[in-house]
Amino acid sequence: MSGKSKLLIADDNAALAAILRFNLERAGYEVQIAKNGEVAADMASREDFDLIVSDEQMPRMSGLELCQFIRGSSRNANVPFILLTAKAFELDSEELARKYQIETVIEKPFSPSSIIDFVNGVLASAT
Repeated sequence: MSGKSKLLIADDNAALAAILRFNLERAGYEVQIAKNGEVAADMASREDFDLIVSDEQMPRMSGLELCQFIRGSSRNANVPFILLTAKAFELDSEELARKYQIETVIEKPFSPSSIIDFVNGVLASAT
């Protein structure tokens, strides 16, 4: 096992997931991709992650449903969770942070470097 932090990216947009993976791997992280919330929930049930980044709107299981599932499970229940959304104006970020223990809500579109900065900051404060 490497000393790299292991991240799970849950996003049904394959192009965006690939961009995130590329940039996060360049920043030194091990990255796994789930094509929807249901696949991500299955992966999080079987593997330990250091941080999860999830799109809010996905088929089969939304990002919030994924977060709720993970918070209710024994594995990864306390893992930092970052939510990506195109509906920032419709979501109450403070309420989500409190209710689901979400580290931050990032509005789309965003720059890949901003995700790296958030991930670095969240993982640094978690250690």
